[in-house]
Amino acid sequence: MSALTALTSVGDEGTTRVRVGVPFDIGHSADLRQELVAVLRDGSGLVLVDLTASTVVDQVGFATLLGAHARATRAGRRLRYTGADERTSRLLRRAGLARLLHDAASDRTPGRNVAVG
Repeated sequence: MSALTALTSVGDEGTTRVRVGVPFDIGHSADLRQELVAVLRDGSGLVLVDLTASTVVDQVGFATLLGAHARATRAGRRLRYTGADERTSRLLRRAGLARLLHDAASDRTPGRNVAVG
């Protein structure tokens, strides 16, 4: 099963929403990394990664999360995480990366939807 599935355009160009349905862990990191790279390569603008159905389980998963942000930056795109659980939010804050957390209540930007896992 694919970690990212059903990439669909919804509304204006510029925002891609990615829904992650598997945990960020050593067992899923390669698939997540590969598919997030494809999303970053094939679009433009903001990428919102919805973590509502996921969590960071281990160091490899956290590195995958951070690596996706680094790749987005190198590609000239912005990447933000929404729906993060308390643990994932805390990890990002402790790493000084609270800016990567997206406030879904303030989001009014239509875009593309992607389901992950």
